[in-house]
Amino acid sequence: MSPYIDNYASHHYIAVIYRQTYELTAMQFDELKTMGQALATWRKEQKYTQQALGKKIKIDRQTISDIERGQFTGSLAILLRYIHCAGYELGLSHKLSPFPNLDNLGDHYGENDD
Repeated sequence: MSPYIDNYASHHYIAVIYRQTYELTAMQFDELKTMGQALATWRKEQKYTQQALGKKIKIDRQTISDIERGQFTGSLAILLRYIHCAGYELGLSHKLSPFPNLDNLGDHYGENDD
């Protein structure tokens, strides 16, 4: 393969990875924002300022702000410190695909449909 093709393939691969990473981040943005709003509501109910809470859980004020705005991109350990302090826990759930899987295609199309 020529250096030009190798170079092109390398750049193309990076672009695809970047696009996929961006799409994943965009899909999760609403969830991060919702979680951050819940944490901010809890903090305000407890009458903590971002500065006071940060001091208590050893997270700087800007990081608290980033979490509450759904903009946090730091470590999970830091995020968990805030979540646990607020009495929440982080969980995983399987998100259903909007597309049918092979087992469910018969529900959408008749057995004899071509």
